[in-house]
Amino acid sequence: MTLRLEQKPSRTVVYIKTMGPYPENAPKAWQQLWETIHNLGLVHHVTGNVGFGLDSPKLIPAHMLRYFACLELDFDVTSAANKKRLGDLEVIKLEGGCYAIETMKGAYSAMPEQFTRLHDQVLPAQGLVPDYSRPFLEIYLNDAMEV
Repeated sequence: MTLRLEQKPSRTVVYIKTMGPYPENAPKAWQQLWETIHNLGLVHHVTGNVGFGLDSPKLIPAHMLRYFACLELDFDVTSAANKKRLGDLEVIKLEGGCYAIETMKGAYSAMPEQFTRLHDQVLPAQGLVPDYSRPFLEIYLNDAMEV
């Protein structure tokens, strides 16, 4: 896999957060989020999928790990009028900036190893230090239900 650096804009997304071991709770977060989006009739407004774990499993007990399943929508999710459309969904701004990007192909179960390798080997070998004020993002390029 090839590492590249890209400037990414800030993005405001709707999300559902779960707590617990990532392999178990990330799929739950995505299922809950998509069910909510379907129930609200907003599926055709989705323009992107982003996920992230906020905590390091090396430092935080598994039951306390926080995972965010996020969707970008094609309307301003921060306006008062549109917030009504979102029901109980929360809104968060993901900060832009320079991101190190590596495209992963394969099973989701390989993601923890991929993030560890990126953090512990690839970035240091390039002389790069992660910006810990921003989470490592999973930007999904396809539909997990089909791939």
